[in-house]
Amino acid sequence: MKDILKWFIFNGFGTFNYLIGGRMMEVGASDTATHPVMRQSVFQISVFNDAMIEKLREELPDSAAGFNHAAKDEPDWENQFWGDNLDRLRDMKQKYDPDNRFNCWHCVGYLENPNPESASYKISSYLAIIFSIFHFFATSF
Repeated sequence: MKDILKWFIFNGFGTFNYLIGGRMMEVGASDTATHPVMRQSVFQISVFNDAMIEKLREELPDSAAGFNHAAKDEPDWENQFWGDNLDRLRDMKQKYDPDNRFNCWHCVGYLENPNPESASYKISSYLAIIFSIFHFFATSF
């Protein structure tokens, strides 16, 4: 880990870290949806460029992506987010949401644009546009 952090320092150090662990380490690996690796981790490293992301993937192949800070184009996002819990979560998704009414980016069972003409898809698209406009104005002044 020391070598990875040194590499970050000499390559821009575009990162932030925060401690995790504590009581969450006492929860069983399959008691929640959280990736089991997150239950055993002491801290999370978040990086902001492709070279650093690739360095972490290369150096820590059995790690997980933090759900709130993952790359939008995470190549193996299902396994990076859910790990060994993925099959159990897929079974639950099929049981409780067989029609995939709750479809969201990087969620279990995500389908890209399953029906772009549906009312719920149009509403979520409009909300995304409204949020973008609001965010633009809120950060521009």
